[in-house]
Amino acid sequence: MKEACIELDDVVGLVHEYLITIYARRPQQGLDWETPEGRWLRLAKKPPRQLNPDELARFDVIASIELEGLKARRDGIRWKNLFFDSPELQAIRRFAGAHGARKEQPTLVDARIGLRDVGVLYVTDPRPEHKGREIAVPCLKRAARGRTHWQHHVVNKLLNDARRSATDDAQYAEAVETLFKRSLGFMGVDLKDGRKPPRKARNAAAAMRFAGVLVDGPSVHANSRIERDLARMDLLAEIGGATAAATGDGGSVASPVDDGIDEDWAVDEILMDDDEGEEAIG
Repeated sequence: MKEACIELDDVVGLVHEYLITIYARRPQQGLDWETPEGRWLRLAKKPPRQLNPDELARFDVIASIELEGLKARRDGIRWKNLFFDSPELQAIRRFAGAHGARKEQPTLVDARIGLRDVGVLYVTDPRPEHKGREIAVPCLKRAARGRTHWQHHVVNKLLNDARRSATDDAQYAEAVETLFKRSLGFMGVDLKDGRKPPRKARNAAAAMRFAGVLVDGPSVHANSRIERDLARMDLLAEIGGATAAATGDGGSVASPVDDGIDEDWAVDEILMDDDEGEEAIG
């Protein structure tokens, strides 16, 4: 018995089998003693209620993080080494509440930020005459626009571990491109500085997650974000050159380079800690 073991894949399979064949068919008190399967089948027969215009306008609230008491200053709002600012935000800062145009204190505001895009901060207007409307405040760091909350967390972690500035635009953009290219290499895309396949399956999954596979859900192509970033970073020519070299059409494939990132690149083990990466390391 000491040598008895079971593979993780088998455990996952057994758990799924239990959820599907037993748990879903067991009456639940929270469902008025219906089974989850029965409740789902019953409600699936009814057409879903259409969202009203107000609900449609705020549908992205579902996938966002609520932030309270952010400080709006002359240089905007800082959150996790990102700065957000706009003329509308400055108008709120100058005239909201007790903080008038001549006051030096920061204006406290509530906001939310999307899990799929940290490039826009949605700030709730605190002025009574605007009845809590939201304004979209863009991130001043271009490389952060379109990044998911998790991607931004990983980039911050890399920069802090390397003792580089997480607030510097150029260093942030370089870190994003490094991790994106590393992810593509793990996924089998030929690059001039291509990488060997990851030794651990979970690292391959983390690479796909950082590259943006399926980030935007089933309504768009699974690789839509990859295509966007390839164009944004102008990597299509680089991929073509590496492919030509690999097929003997010219040149030679460069050997992998050391970019200072641990070869295992276990970013999947980084925990989502809201305090992580708050302070930049210069």
